[in-house]
Amino acid sequence: RRQTRLRREYLYRKSLEGRDKAAYEKKRVIREALAAGRPLPTEVRASYDALKDEVDAEDERTREVRDHIDDEYGDAGLAEPVVCVTTSRDASSRLKQFAKEVKVCKK
Repeated sequence: RRQTRLRREYLYRKSLEGRDKAAYEKKRVIREALAAGRPLPTEVRASYDALKDEVDAEDERTREVRDHIDDEYGDAGLAEPVVCVTTSRDASSRLKQFAKEVKVCKK
């Protein structure tokens, strides 16, 4: 089941990547036309109103298109990961001890 779910998630991300790449190309054409002071090409004029706010809101990290592979480790090194340890309702003494040790190591 897990393997099937992971495969389904991979295919879904892969399909989103194509759509994101097309939107990235449109935004790139808009950005270049605005920077050069030229009129917008006809193929992006219809979608300019929708993409204008996105182009204005982009920063260095969101300007480039990202692969589905980069998603997992995209923010590595920028922010510390948050670890959440949970136990079952009837936790064993060993599990409770482990949770306490992880809580102490966190600091």
